[in-house]
Amino acid sequence: MRFTLRRKVALSEPSKSVEERFWSVWDNTDERAFSEISDPLEARLAWQRKISEADAGGDTPELRRLITCMIRQFPCEPALRLVAASLYQRLGDEAEAMTQLAVVIAIAPEHSTAYLRLARSLCERGEHEAALAVLEAGWVYRQRQFPRNQRLAEKVKFFSILDAVRRAPTV
Repeated sequence: MRFTLRRKVALSEPSKSVEERFWSVWDNTDERAFSEISDPLEARLAWQRKISEADAGGDTPELRRLITCMIRQFPCEPALRLVAASLYQRLGDEAEAMTQLAVVIAIAPEHSTAYLRLARSLCERGEHEAALAVLEAGWVYRQRQFPRNQRLAEKVKFFSILDAVRRAPTV
């Protein structure tokens, strides 16, 4: 109750911008309190901020711990899973990044970004047939966003990632 009252008071200060008011509450809050946040948007922002701080500080074990905690609290949030995939990829953990992308596809099959990123990762590993299968599955959902007369052009764009990865120089 006290936590909620503190949050309401801080968010109602008219002299500060909304962002200043928001972070005056969450900057020094332990992530255990994040589970008390009733607004999912506030909680996502708080987690992302904590993760950004750990990432900027170069604290890899803390970053991995925070990602795990965030996913545990929001297991069905595709946006947070995409953030986790990006972070794992930067940490060099391709397998975990691909796992997160696969989870996004499972919980939000209409999320075309996940298909594109997973296909790109598969292509970079030389698994072109698997990448093509992922893109074909993604196109089933993606094509619904376009009128029939635009679908062919959009399909070419969607599948062009295969060519782009094949043409990219290997290091």
